[in-house]
Amino acid sequence: MNQPSSTDKDNSGALWRAMGKIRSTQQKYDDALECCERAVENLKIIIGDKHYMTGDCFHDLSLAFSRKNNPSKALKNLSKAIQAFGDAPYRQEQAARVLWKKGRC
Repeated sequence: MNQPSSTDKDNSGALWRAMGKIRSTQQKYDDALECCERAVENLKIIIGDKHYMTGDCFHDLSLAFSRKNNPSKALKNLSKAIQAFGDAPYRQEQAARVLWKKGRC
């Protein structure tokens, strides 16, 4: 995918995340992984790695790594998602979901 840099100072992370979900649904897992990585990279710059939206992207990235049969990177990103959700008490549902998935890896 030849696209603009994901480090642009705009909020393209949400768009990259959506594109990753679309590519995953289309079973284009290499493209989905690349989109998820770009989403995380952008959102870490724009809103930080402790924001719940970045946590959602870490979760999506873990699913992409899981589909690519890379459980160590999937677990690493699930842990980052848990940390992001742990900083927002109103995101306990997301934290519980991610913790449950981490236990199944």
